Parts: sequence; C-alpha cells; structure tokens
Amino acid sequence: MLRHLPLRPVLPLLAASTLCGIAGSLGTVFLLAVIGQVLNGRLHFGPDAATGFMALALLSASGSGLSDILTNMTGQKITAAVRIDLARRMLTAPLAALEKLGRQGLLPILGGDVDMISDLAFALGAISVAAGITIGCLIYLAFLSLPLFLWLLPILLIGGFIQFRARSRGIKGFWAGRAAEDRLHGHYRTIIDGARELRLDRRRRSRIFQREVVPAAQEVRKVTGRAIAFFVGANALGTLLLFAFVTLVLTHPAMLPRDRMTSFILVLLFMKGPIDQMMHNLPVLGRAQVAIRRIADLSARFTSFEPNVSLTQEQDETVAVPARITLDGMGFDYPKVAGAAPFSVGPVNLSLQRGEIVFIVGENGSGKTSLIKLLLGLMEPDQGQILVDGVPVTHETRDEYRQLFHTIFSDFHLFEDGPPPMQGAALNRWLERLDLAHKVSVKDGVFTTTDLSTGQRKRLALVQAIFTKRPIMVFDEWAADQDPSFRRTFYTEILPELAAQGATVIVISHDDRYFHVANRLITMENGRIIESVGA
Repeated sequence: MLRHLPLRPVLPLLAASTLCGIAGSLGTVFLLAVIGQVLNGRLHFGPDAATGFMALALLSASGSGLSDILTNMTGQKITAAVRIDLARRMLTAPLAALEKLGRQGLLPILGGDVDMISDLAFALGAISVAAGITIGCLIYLAFLSLPLFLWLLPILLIGGFIQFRARSRGIKGFWAGRAAEDRLHGHYRTIIDGARELRLDRRRRSRIFQREVVPAAQEVRKVTGRAIAFFVGANALGTLLLFAFVTLVLTHPAMLPRDRMTSFILVLLFMKGPIDQMMHNLPVLGRAQVAIRRIADLSARFTSFEPNVSLTQEQDETVAVPARITLDGMGFDYPKVAGAAPFSVGPVNLSLQRGEIVFIVGENGSGKTSLIKLLLGLMEPDQGQILVDGVPVTHETRDEYRQLFHTIFSDFHLFEDGPPPMQGAALNRWLERLDLAHKVSVKDGVFTTTDLSTGQRKRLALVQAIFTKRPIMVFDEWAADQDPSFRRTFYTEILPELAAQGATVIVISHDDRYFHVANRLITMENGRIIESVGA
C-alpha cells in the first residue's frame, strides 16, 4: 500500500516518529512494571520511586504525543505531495486523457481519496504507538512467565489470522463502496447541474431520486457497513479469545506465584486497550488502501506527459507573430463508439493569414470545433502537420505554438484573474463598452465577481482575451448568448478592430447576417471543408 506514496522525502520524520513512539512505549511498559511491583509489595513507593514514576509518565506521554505529531506532519506532507503531483500530471497530460476521465472520474479521487491519506496519517500514528505498547507488553509478559507467554502465542496467532481474513473481506467491501460513492456523486452533480430542469419535470425528478440516488446511497450504506462489520466482528472474537485466556490463567492459579500472576493479568488486561485501538483503526487502513490504489491508478493514466509543458512560467513571454499558419493535410479519427457511426475530421488543407477574419460555418456536428482543436494543437493528429511560416510544429514546440492563441470556447471557463495589463483606464473603457462596469471591476488583478449571466461572462471573457494580446484569437459561438446590440457590436466593430491591430481572428458562427464581415468563409460538412469563399 505505502509503496504508491512519496515516502523518501519524509523518511527523517518517519524515523523520528518511530523513535518517539518506541520511547513512549517503553515508558508505558516500565510504568506497568512499577505498578505491578508496588501492588505486589516488592517496591516501596517512596519519594524517589514517585519521582522515577513521574519521569516514566513524562517519557510515556511526551514520546507518544511527539510520535502522533510527527506522524501527522508526515501524513500532511505526503498528502500535499500527492495533491501537487496529481495537479502536475493533469496539467501536463494529453488533453484526451483528461477528457476521457471527465469530472465524474476525477473529482471523487481528487477530493475524497486524497483526503483519506490525511485520515491514514492519524490512524498510523495511533496504530504505531499502540503497536509499540503492545510489543513492549508482550516482552514483559514473556519476562514474567515464558510458559504462559508460549500459551498466549497461539491465541494471538488465531486472532491475527481472523483479522487478516476480516481485512481482506473488508477491503473488497470498501472497493464496492467507493464505486457506489462515485455513482452517487454523479447523481449529485446531475441534481445540481439540472436543478432548473428538475423543478419543471416531476417525473424525472422522482425517477432520479427514487431509482438512482436512494439505491446508490443504500448500496454505499450496505457495502460499507458490511465491510466495517467484518472488522468489528473480528475485534469481538479477538476480545473473546483474550478473556478466554484470562479465564484459563485464573482457573490454574498454581501456574504462577500470586504476585507474578497479578502482574501478568494486569498487563494482559492493559494490553487490550492498545490492541482495541489498533483494531478500531483497521477500517481506516482498509479505506486508505482502496484510496491509495485509486490514486495510483489515476496517476498511471497520466504517465505520458506532453514535452516542454512548463509549469513555472507566470508571465507571458513575447511570441513572434507569424505571417501564415498552414494546416497541411491534417486529419483526426475519433475512437469508435458502439452504436454510433465513426467520425473523422479531414484531411484539411487550410492557410490562415495574419490580420484576416475567418468564419468557420456549418451544421452542428459538422466538425467545426474539432477543426479548431486541431488548429490549436489540442488534439494529436493522425495525419498531416501544422506549419508556422513554413516551419513544422513538432512535439517539442507544440506548447510554444499554443501560446499564439487565445480562445473562448462555447463551454468556456472564466478565470478570476487576468493578464497584468488588465487595469486602468483602458480596462474601464472596455467594461463600459460591454456594459459590465456596473457589475464587475478588477481589484489586485482579480475580477470582483464572476457570478454573472452567461452573456455577461462571455463579455468578461472577451475583455480577458483583448488584454491577453495573443496574435490569433478564436471565438467559438461567442455571440450565441448575446443581445442583438452586443452581437452587432461584436461582429461589426470589435472583430474589425482586432484585425486592424494585426490579430488573426477565427470565428465559429451561425449568424449568417454577419458573414459579410469575414475575409473568408469556410464551410464544413461531415468533418471536411467543402467550401472556402474569400481571399
């Protein structure tokens, strides 16, 4: 389980935690020995003994406490490292790998499973201290009576076997429970994303609740409860075996002198506490094992990284503005899906000149957005290449090539921050022009709010695009959610202004009344360019 975690950086903390745990455990065992000696009359508990007793108590408490603290620090460091590593992998993985998993496949792991590592740290701290005390108690029991200790060993082995079997059954249950939780989270997202539609459709609302949410929640309850029951049952059997052994000792008083028997039973009963603590934390270990495996499986999906994708550059570098970008015979074949006709894009031959306005039109599903993804370098083409002023874009230069573009997708994400120049009078003029000044401003480089209507959010994204000042700007159905006045402003004023400033503007659009604004009109059908009108 732990081999999937980044342990090397935290080995010093682990070693310190272990040493503190050993010290605390030794202190506890010696405390038990002193108590046994005092109860049996072998030790006079005078001032010196009391001072030594308190020193042992301090050793026990401080050692165990420091072990818990260091173990928790270790867990938090590991959790942070896992979170950072997953973010790095997602930011540098091929886009297709992210899109294949989607939010439903990613968020439960990034949330619940990663958080489980923190719970694991607390559990390991408690288990390590409890295990140290238990081992110390066993050594002391062997010192008190080796024959009785040898009688105790089979009981411990049987209890360990029961726990092993319970753990294997319990982990299977936790796997099933996590799968059911993933389905339940998917239903929650449906309820949130479709809240308005569900208010208007009683039948669908009832079906989602009765046939999807309730069964999934009940399945989580059943399989997780059953898994925990295995651990609880095994713990109960272990307790029964322990008291059966105590009964055996009490029914054979001649086996030990009375004083040693008292100490033996006292330590044995005390040992039940740390054993119970270990048993109670075993379900946490089981759930953590499932979580770590799921995190490892997710990491394995992102083992292929795009070359030269930097995560350290915060400021945009000045990029050379190309005069021409050419798609030379580019094509992409989508994976076959059962029950659906295969779809491919291309081969596409297309050149884009600096400063021109290009409209890409066609029916829904004709491949317009796929063509844009190929142009942006977001999809790995199955054939063809991209040329920038005649120079091919390679794997090593693809991320640099992408920095030429600023795109507002139809399903865009509006970031709260913007480029550093996004401030001052120029920003205020654009906010006024797009009727946003009364809604939003910029403070410390961050928008004061993004809680806006879809049309307003798109206009705010347009402000970001303008101040980013990339040489090529792509708008995917930007005007679809705008009022007629803003739609007219976008097509007849803003697009020509951007082109006049030297930007290449590419627009996916269905607004045929504004097609005359374009220098070229490219029509797509079934993934291919069937017409290109204009210069």
